[in-house]
Amino acid sequence: MTAARLDCVSPDRSPDELRSLRKRLAAHATRLRRSSEHFALLAGETRLKIMHLLGETGELCVCDLATILEMTPAAVSQHLSRLRSGRMVGSRRDGMTIYYRLTETVDPEFLASILRDRSGRGE
Repeated sequence: MTAARLDCVSPDRSPDELRSLRKRLAAHATRLRRSSEHFALLAGETRLKIMHLLGETGELCVCDLATILEMTPAAVSQHLSRLRSGRMVGSRRDGMTIYYRLTETVDPEFLASILRDRSGRGE
């Protein structure tokens, strides 16, 4: 891959500064890609609702989530599967019931910041 040319340089940035910024950005590529994948998972309202509920309760089974969300267990399971593949939720089995919880990779402060009302209107 060839590096992009630095033809357009703003008056306050030198070509060396731009190259340095490019290198620093490249150093974060893996973390940025992973963050992008997490945001894509959270782009669905239902998945955000599931994350909120699990953050609030600690753990819920598919049937409880389906009841709360007024969805079929199969539909909830599809969302949980995506969250699980993204390592945002984990599960445990107790007999025939599978319980879901947030994983330690989910920062509670980050989740709270997503759910915070920024409109100024309240709920």
